[in-house]
Amino acid sequence: DQHLTAENILDNFCRADFVVKVRIAKIRPRRIVGKKARVFRAWKATKEELKSLRNPKFIFDSAQTCCTQRARDAKKKRYLVMGKKGNGSGEFLPTFMVPWSKSKELKRAR
Repeated sequence: DQHLTAENILDNFCRADFVVKVRIAKIRPRRIVGKKARVFRAWKATKEELKSLRNPKFIFDSAQTCCTQRARDAKKKRYLVMGKKGNGSGEFLPTFMVPWSKSKELKRAR
């Protein structure tokens, strides 16, 4: 569970390989598939990797299944997701995931 503060957002932004705003297409217990992602930040990647970031597959370990449950409760929302690239092609490991809103904290972090 991440706190939504400008400092926390900026801290995670600096550590992340990718930052996207994404809608959820499919939810599985340890996997979320996104669609129509807007990429805010990406590492120096090939065209295929950047294309896979537009429809990302987020992989969670067993300790992070609360994220998939929370996403299942509010599936229609958009999410701000930051994380590291995974070992597999097109697989991403989220480290920070919050529902997208027009809150003061998100605006302050810009």
